[in-house]
This record gives sequence, structure tokens and C-alpha cells, in this order.
Amino acid sequence: MTYNVFGGTLNLAQLNSTLTHLIDSMFAYSIELDMACNDRKPVCMVLNPQNRHKALKSPFPLFKLGISNIPLIQSFVYLGHIISASLCDNEDIEREITNTFVCTNMLIRKFKRCSFYVNTVLFRSFCLGLIALWSKYKTTCIGKLRSCYNKCIKSFFGLQSNSSALRSGLPSFDTVLHNSACVFTRSWQNCSNALHI
Repeated sequence: MTYNVFGGTLNLAQLNSTLTHLIDSMFAYSIELDMACNDRKPVCMVLNPQNRHKALKSPFPLFKLGISNIPLIQSFVYLGHIISASLCDNEDIEREITNTFVCTNMLIRKFKRCSFYVNTVLFRSFCLGLIALWSKYKTTCIGKLRSCYNKCIKSFFGLQSNSSALRSGLPSFDTVLHNSACVFTRSWQNCSNALHI
């Protein structure tokens, strides 16, 4: 079985040998520089290919950092976002739902008596962190986030439960998601990094 790595092709033994060499080199340099590696932080994740016939059928070999095994995991929190081995965004959307409720409750507790304009700016700053990179998720999951967004707006601005969240003057959930994707796409297109897909 072969794997595509940085445009080249490696079989499992070559891939194992290459990654082991990289980890050993990093560990050796850390000793040379009198630095300590936190053996609780490194993890290994195998991302499943879209073509199921190319999926790994044998257990992926464990790597070592010094004498410690590097654990094989199914999901990982990176820069506050959850990356899943299945490349599914449901877990990260669930995280965003929790984060939106937490931020809204904090804003209500601390800034409830501020003016409408100030509250609008605060809500935009703290509760509109929707992610443009979500591409693989269940409809029910994104529906929960839409419901969360509308509930938080109504709660924060004191609107009736049967009234429209648009009365707050904030954009609809779908508009926020669309704008987020457009901003990301524009930033990526204007980026000078040589990113090849």
C-alpha cells in the first residue's frame, strides 16, 4: 500500500522510516540544545482518504519520542478548533455552539446595561466567530448552530422568543456563514504563499 506525501509516493515501511527519522532528529537536536520535549503533547493522527479502497487496513505503527510512545488519536484540538481523523466538522461545530452560549452568557452578565450600539459591537466581536472552513457536516448539526445563534441574539437583546432575531439589526445566520466563507476565500486568493491543491 502506498501513500501520497508532499507530491511523492511512499509505501508504509518507507513512510514509517521517514517519520521515525524526523522525530528522532528533532529529539536529538532538542538534547543538543539542552531543551526538554514534553512527551505528553505529541500525538499522531491518521487522516482517512476519501477513497475507502485506499484506507489503512493494518494497524498504523506507533512512533516514539525518546522512550515514550506517541499516542494514536482520532481527534485533536489545534488553535482552539477540533480536527477529526474522519475530516468531519461536527465536533468543531458542537464546540462552537458551546462557545457561543458561554460568550453570550458572559456578555449578558457583564454588559446587559450597555447601549444597544455597544451591545451590537460586543456581540459581533465575541459571538460571530463562525468558521469558513467547515465543509463536511450533518445538516442537523449546522441546524443546531443556527438555532443557537438565534437564541443567543434573542436572549442578549431581550427579544421575545417568537420574534425574529433580525430585529436586533444583526445579519441572519446564513448571511454570517456566507460572509465568513467569502472573507476567507478572498484572503486565501490574495495570499502570497505557494499553496498547491
